[in-house]
Amino acid sequence: MPHAPTGYHAHIYFIDEVQKARALALRDAIAQRFPSANLGRVHDAPVAFHPAAMYQVKFPPEHLTAVLPWLHAHHERLSVLVHPIIGDVVAAHTTEAI
Repeated sequence: MPHAPTGYHAHIYFIDEVQKARALALRDAIAQRFPSANLGRVHDAPVAFHPAAMYQVKFPPEHLTAVLPWLHAHHERLSVLVHPIIGDVVAAHTTEAI
C-alpha cells in the first residue's frame, strides 16, 4: 500500500429500482448506526471506476473494524466495495480494495 490510509470509502452499488430502494434503506441505517460517517450523494449512473449506480460512505480509519463487519451483516445482498483513501486512486479501487 502506498501509505497509511487517511480514511476509507464504502461504495454501495445498485442496478435497478428494487436494489436502489434497498441501498437507500441501507444508507439510512448507516447514517443512524455511524453518525460520524460522511454520506456521499447518490449517483443514478456509473461514475469513474464504478460500473453501476452507487453512493459512497466515507469513514475514518479507526472505524474500519466496526463498519466492515456491520456492512457484511447488513448489506442486503448489494455489492459493496470498500477501499482505503491512500492517495493512489487506481490502487485504492483495485489492488487495495476489500
